[in-house]
Amino acid sequence: MTYGKAILSRVDFASPVWGSVLYTKTLAFTPMALLAVGSGEMQDLGKLSIDAWGVAAVVFCSLAGVGISWSGWNCRGKVSATTYSLLGVACKLLSVILNVAIWDKHATPVGIAWLLLCLLCSSLYQQAPLHTEAALAARKAKTPSGGGSFSAWFRDEDDDSVFKLEAGAAKN
Repeated sequence: MTYGKAILSRVDFASPVWGSVLYTKTLAFTPMALLAVGSGEMQDLGKLSIDAWGVAAVVFCSLAGVGISWSGWNCRGKVSATTYSLLGVACKLLSVILNVAIWDKHATPVGIAWLLLCLLCSSLYQQAPLHTEAALAARKAKTPSGGGSFSAWFRDEDDDSVFKLEAGAAKN
């Protein structure tokens, strides 16, 4: 998702969510085709007999994949990266719980405990705040004359841009 977002930040779509979905699906087609050729799947394609149920299953799975992709891009555009990652971990937890409830071979209790710990830790994460001009001035006042250097990150309140300010002591 991160790589896809980096690529798509350079492309302007009329419909951002659908554009992102179709663009990433199109970009994924070539590598997947190369993997199919490289793994020998293309040789087995001639032996395959497809009935109406098989075609329906492929169409359904393709539409479900596009729907999942649309949901992901739509959600990613509405929440922060941290929230999106937390949501992904929560969905993983749900799939593990369903796996435990339905099948015999599933995650161990220790594995589930580690997953819960990861979910707890990620829910406690907070972004570190940027320095303010007042904090920089206080730090500058504490710096002894003739010694040390420092740098700080600032956010411009007018246009929300971020910049770094560095200062160092002058040497005689």
